Amino acid sequence: MNQEDTIEIFTVLLQSLRNKGLKKTINLLKGESVHNSNNEFDNSTKFVIDSVCNEFSIKFDEISSTKYSRGENKYIIGFIVFYLYQNLSLKVIQKNVFFNLTKSLLSNYKQLIFDLDKDKIRNEKYITIKKILDVKILK
Repeated sequence: MNQEDTIEIFTVLLQSLRNKGLKKTINLLKGESVHNSNNEFDNSTKFVIDSVCNEFSIKFDEISSTKYSRGENKYIIGFIVFYLYQNLSLKVIQKNVFFNLTKSLLSNYKQLIFDLDKDKIRNEKYITIKKILDVKILK
């Protein structure tokens, strides 16, 4: 192993520590699962997650393992929570889907979706996505 490989490994390790935390990074290095894979959800939950992630062209793994979300990711999580909240409580969503985020944070992200119409100009993109997802998910 040369010096460049060592630097790359440490860079990736530090990034993982920042994003996932110490315990989850250790579990990853040991090969242990740190969260549900998308395949372990019931059909309706999986459908919501897949629909939202497809609309944003992102993989669920990219947003499920973060401790805090910024930018578009908070809207993605908000959409998932918003649609799952139709049938599940925040406690169940937090326990089974986003266990590394607090219920309070999930509630805030869900509220972002409820409040999209308050600033229609700034949220035009997300309002359009919500209309598409409403047709797909709430049919």
